[in-house]
Amino acid sequence: MAGSKTYYDIITWNVRGLGSPAKRQKVYAYLNRRKAQIVCLQETHLAKGEAIKLQRRWRGQIFATEASAFAKGALVWVRAGVPFEVLSSLIDKEGRWVLVGGRLDGREIMIGSVHAPNQGQIEFLNSLSAKIREIGAEKMVIGGDFNTILDVDLDRSSSPLRGAPVHRLAKGTSEWTESWGLVDVWRLQHGRVQEYSYYSAVQDIHVRLDL
Repeated sequence: MAGSKTYYDIITWNVRGLGSPAKRQKVYAYLNRRKAQIVCLQETHLAKGEAIKLQRRWRGQIFATEASAFAKGALVWVRAGVPFEVLSSLIDKEGRWVLVGGRLDGREIMIGSVHAPNQGQIEFLNSLSAKIREIGAEKMVIGGDFNTILDVDLDRSSSPLRGAPVHRLAKGTSEWTESWGLVDVWRLQHGRVQEYSYYSAVQDIHVRLDL
């Protein structure tokens, strides 16, 4: 993301659990090598009080859910040294999202980490809209795993039948992102390249779920 003349390295990552000290160390080491300054993590699985343990080494500002069930948990980490002034924050009690509003280089921005459910994604996103409005920032960056795709032709290794539910879901998600002026940064950088982040053994397809 570009501020006035400053660029920040932002990473979003579904880590599939930070419960063990060894896993936390590996994730931290990777983020440190990449020199990530703003991080959005999903599926953190952090129980009550565990986010405090991260702050012993993960210097900076950490906003995290306390996961209520497996496959849940979201976290935003703004690394020490990043000039981010927090103005407000909202944390989902169900462990699905974290939204943090503040000023970065003097500009209002919202940073969000989102892990959508694998059913009812459109209803979930519509309810999330109300929370985004509460933050009310001029700009936003949302990292996450939305458990859906935006383009049925590019984001799947095989195209579904016309009229299949995946078409309606992709269309609804695309309309939601457009309504907020959000841009799929990966697609913006890579154009029409087909590259996948997840394999579904049930459907025997590769898909790109992350935004």
